[in-house]
Amino acid sequence: MIMKWPIYCLFLITWPLFGQVKSSLSGELPLIEAGAGAASFSIPDYPGSDQSSTISLPFPTAIIRDETFRVDENGGARGRFFKSEYTEINLSFGGALPVKSKNNRARSGMSNIDPLIEVGPGLIITLIKPSSIKQKLSLNIPIRLGLSTDFKSLDSRGFVFNPLLFYYRESFLVNDLILFTSLDARWTTEQYQDYFYEVAPEYAKSGRDQYNARGGYSGSSASIGLSYSWSPKWTTFAGFHYSYYDGATNWDSPLLISRRTISFGAGFIWWFYQSEARGVR
Repeated sequence: MIMKWPIYCLFLITWPLFGQVKSSLSGELPLIEAGAGAASFSIPDYPGSDQSSTISLPFPTAIIRDETFRVDENGGARGRFFKSEYTEINLSFGGALPVKSKNNRARSGMSNIDPLIEVGPGLIITLIKPSSIKQKLSLNIPIRLGLSTDFKSLDSRGFVFNPLLFYYRESFLVNDLILFTSLDARWTTEQYQDYFYEVAPEYAKSGRDQYNARGGYSGSSASIGLSYSWSPKWTTFAGFHYSYYDGATNWDSPLLISRRTISFGAGFIWWFYQSEARGVR
């Protein structure tokens, strides 16, 4: 269980960033802010699954505003190689949680889905910069390699192209309330689609035919969330994530059961540390 903590933390950092969202569009900001919190999320077992799991756990979190390594609301955890007024080139990360097939009806008898880590280059383009209205609109364009792990080895699972439009608004309706929304779409290679939707001959049975997955469009999502700072040390957050798979390349896979899935979560963070050193935007 201890070995899985990095995966859970990565997931909390990258899934729609509810915990990291703090006021960041004006004034000087610390280089590092560290906190600890707890959250509860309801998440589909895998993309297109008709079953969901509820995950409740404590977690550490941090905001890092270094020139080269960033963990913030504008792209999650990433290494930043180049930054101009409107563009950023980076190394970005993503991930997905594991699934025990014995706990999922559609995958019963199949191999487990191991934790998935995604890493690769990305481009962020700022479309609307903060002005008198503290808001920001950006387009994130990452291309990532998917790697599954059983904590003994890493296996390549192909590539993901996942452009995302992200909107962030401070002082939404009231002071200290932040609104953030996103729209994204995913295209993946055949190897990546195989990991979720392939049914090998040995796993075929009545109601689950053999299936050869193909690379291509794999679905789109929309997210909305709110984050409220009760004080400099306490933040609560909640969010909603809607995914739809109409038109997905593997819509006819016996493992892609739900054309529309919903995730939601809520939690709180206690920010216990702020560095004296100042960060960069």
